[in-house]
Amino acid sequence: MVKCRKWDIGTTPSVPMNLNEMVARTHTSVFGCVHSASLIPNRTPVTNSHTSPKPPSSKIATMKIPTPTWNLISRFQPNNNRRHPRRTGTKRKFVEMYTSTPLASYSFTITKVSIPDGMDEQIKGIRERFEEISNARRDLHFREDGTRVVRDPQICPQTSSHMDERAIFGREEEKEKIISLLKPSNGPDFMVIPIVGMGGFGKTTLAQLVYNDSRICRFFDKRCWISVSEDFDLVRLSKAIIDSVSDNPCESFELSKLQDVLKEKIRGIALFLVLDDVWNEKRNLWERFRVGFFGAKFVRILTTTRNTLVATIMQTTSPFQLGSLPEGNCLSLFKHFAFGSKETNENVNLQKIGCGIVKKCKGSPLAIKALGGILRHEMDEEKWREILESDISKIDETGEIIPALQLSYQKLPRYLKPCFLYLSMFPKDTPFEKDMVVRLWMAQGYINGNTSKLKTLEEIGSEYFDELQSRSLVNRGPFTGYLLHDLIHDLARSISQEAYRPVLENDQHYNGPCKVYHLYVTKQDQFLGSLLAPSNYWSIRTFVKEYPRSRNFELAIFSEIACARALQLRYSLLPNTLGMLKHLRYLSVKYCQMETLPETLCLLYNLQTLDLNSFYLCELPENIKNLINLRYFQLSSGEIQQLPDSIFLLRNLRTLSLRNCAKLKELPRGIEQLTRLRILDLPVSLINMPSGIGKLTTLKPLSGHFSVMDHGMNGGLGELKNMNKLSGLLWISGLRNIHDVECSKNANLASKLNLRRLILNFQEDHSMLNCKAKELHLHLNVRSSKKVKNGNDEKIQEVVLQSLQPHGNLTELVILNYGGRVFPSWLLNPLLPKLIALNLNFQTEPNFLPPFGRLPYLRFLKLSGSFCVRNMGDGRNTYSLLAEYGSSQRPKEPNYPSLELLSLRNTINLVEWQANDGDFPRLRKLIIENCPKLWKITTIPQEILSQFIPRGVTYMLL
Repeated sequence: MVKCRKWDIGTTPSVPMNLNEMVARTHTSVFGCVHSASLIPNRTPVTNSHTSPKPPSSKIATMKIPTPTWNLISRFQPNNNRRHPRRTGTKRKFVEMYTSTPLASYSFTITKVSIPDGMDEQIKGIRERFEEISNARRDLHFREDGTRVVRDPQICPQTSSHMDERAIFGREEEKEKIISLLKPSNGPDFMVIPIVGMGGFGKTTLAQLVYNDSRICRFFDKRCWISVSEDFDLVRLSKAIIDSVSDNPCESFELSKLQDVLKEKIRGIALFLVLDDVWNEKRNLWERFRVGFFGAKFVRILTTTRNTLVATIMQTTSPFQLGSLPEGNCLSLFKHFAFGSKETNENVNLQKIGCGIVKKCKGSPLAIKALGGILRHEMDEEKWREILESDISKIDETGEIIPALQLSYQKLPRYLKPCFLYLSMFPKDTPFEKDMVVRLWMAQGYINGNTSKLKTLEEIGSEYFDELQSRSLVNRGPFTGYLLHDLIHDLARSISQEAYRPVLENDQHYNGPCKVYHLYVTKQDQFLGSLLAPSNYWSIRTFVKEYPRSRNFELAIFSEIACARALQLRYSLLPNTLGMLKHLRYLSVKYCQMETLPETLCLLYNLQTLDLNSFYLCELPENIKNLINLRYFQLSSGEIQQLPDSIFLLRNLRTLSLRNCAKLKELPRGIEQLTRLRILDLPVSLINMPSGIGKLTTLKPLSGHFSVMDHGMNGGLGELKNMNKLSGLLWISGLRNIHDVECSKNANLASKLNLRRLILNFQEDHSMLNCKAKELHLHLNVRSSKKVKNGNDEKIQEVVLQSLQPHGNLTELVILNYGGRVFPSWLLNPLLPKLIALNLNFQTEPNFLPPFGRLPYLRFLKLSGSFCVRNMGDGRNTYSLLAEYGSSQRPKEPNYPSLELLSLRNTINLVEWQANDGDFPRLRKLIIENCPKLWKITTIPQEILSQFIPRGVTYMLL
């Protein structure tokens, strides 16, 4: 009996092997043994009568057995019906090996099988075939995951540094900014500047303008232009750079040898390199590429990419975001390609139509060139109007626009492709909200929640959306929300065809019934009668209706679209047939006039999102507790005064928004049962802080305006103690009413690392804070349990402020009406290194100011009130404080290195402002009001002091 060595192919389950791993492991483990062996399906082991089978191995692996190998195995597999192999005149070999099963995971056991003569030669042939496959993989440039890089010359053509300057309009300002960054005197020896923008916006053209500028030729000894595209092949790129900087090309294909040659060629020289159209998202590839430039005098690399992630991997400075081409330059570019050298004043109508075509391109030079080329020497107005009124995807005769953009879609990960196509459901120029889109994706099952157990579906969906935005496929709208650029919208429509269908009032492109899965309708019902044929009702997964209600049609459609997962209605009523939509996961009803909801709403057990906006809605059904999968609930009603107690049985609820329920006075008891709640947005009509809210430790944004008592945990500042995930803005007023310091200590602000803005007002303030409309913030107004007219004294205020130390991640701090004379230690040390904005207002006269000049990122400083500081700046008071708190040495760096705005108001005792040379290097705006004793200011930029007037005015350096 001959024993083969153990076949160890690892223990990782459910991960298919790629070709490299399969070949390598099979060679070394199976075919590398002394004697041949065969793979045998896992059946009842055939054993020798004198030897017992060994126990099964605990190792499990996943492997796809090649077809020729499996055919060989099937040919020689043993007969299970016989205990011993049939004896013939030919000797048989017995091999002890692992057996396997052709399922998704393989378990291996030791058994003895007989190998017929002649099988050795067949296995040897298989081994040789594997070697051929391995060599072919290397020659054909397959990646390790088995995919092959193929450059399509139409989709990703090679680019060069040469250009036609006559066909370039604009981009002068952008070119100057980039050249200023590329100067050898700016930045370190190795610098990478990425240009990021949507496909077709002129990134390559801008790089060509920079590359061919005469100043670049003076700055650098060598210049090199590389068209990278999809395949970030280190060998190819290194050889291309060597060929550009040297007359002697390197024939080696070993990366190490190539990088040695490259270092030698660029040693001591200044190199400028353009990497055009980069798609590499692997940081390790970039790190291996950049080591080849060590030894140069200095290196500047200009890259172009559509993906912000790619730029982040390479950048040494902030990416240069390239926007659309200005309209005036767009018009000049269009005239150049449409009319050439002809006079354009001959046909006024064509000029007007041309202006419309230019606006249609939304600042994309690629689209303007393509459409201008189509209309070149074309004088027929009807042809021009056809171009104006048609989608670009349908008139792209040259195939230059959509194929160039299609690469952005092809490079998307698999999980992002349906998410991107879904956005084509929205009509052009129709903004959409990020949170709404994420919830719609959830309803369609596009978000994979198995990728992370630490993140919710909403958080994963938000990352999906951010990734689409980073890839220049989604843009921010001009006023609110997000938009798809018209070219990107046409790209998505060309891929999705009619599956994602916006139907507009002036839609002229519909050609009859078709399979529509996601429908966004702004047109009247008569049109939908033909579009939503009975055969198509069952295909509908999303239905959005944005026109005034037509009850007869709605009653008919609710009974038919039984497979719908998302339903968004405007100006509509909910019929009783709503309960038939058993698959519905998203329901949004806007501007309806319902006073009550149909009971059948509570039968939608799969509902995840419920958004109700009805001014006249008076109550919610008690059975709303049946919506056990509800994650998002937003209610807007001008009449509802109380919520059912059962609402707190919705244990899966993540977001509860009641901001627009103006008459809601209190919440039912039991809010602490919503243990998974992460966002709570409450109306200003709620006076008292809900008891037990402090147990919701997973809350992040919490919005509301509450009155709290100055003692105790329930309903007081103590409710904040364990709410350490609070984020955004926290505003606490009435701090002068606190007499028990333990009350302020219980707030435990130092543990709230996500808090970014903090306002502490020692006077009561019942007014609404002037925040952004959708900004979530928490306002707590402290009420005193004792009848004290003047509040606490200055010593207690000092202790209270000391106990309210925030986390070091705070970026904005406002302290108003402070009555103490001593600042807390966390301001004097200072312990807020990330602070950007600081606003201090005093009621008493502190004798010194904290060393704010040591804050590295402080950009805005506002001081007001009567304080006794006579000399502001880098004086003795500051250094004595630094010595007291452990830093007696004078700082080597300038004070206020990032300060842009300084405001001094009502500082009646300030006499002198003395600073060191180099302080305030970035000061741009100075405000001095009501500072009658201020007479001396030193080392302040002359541009500001030249405008100084003793009475105190506003000064600005432009």
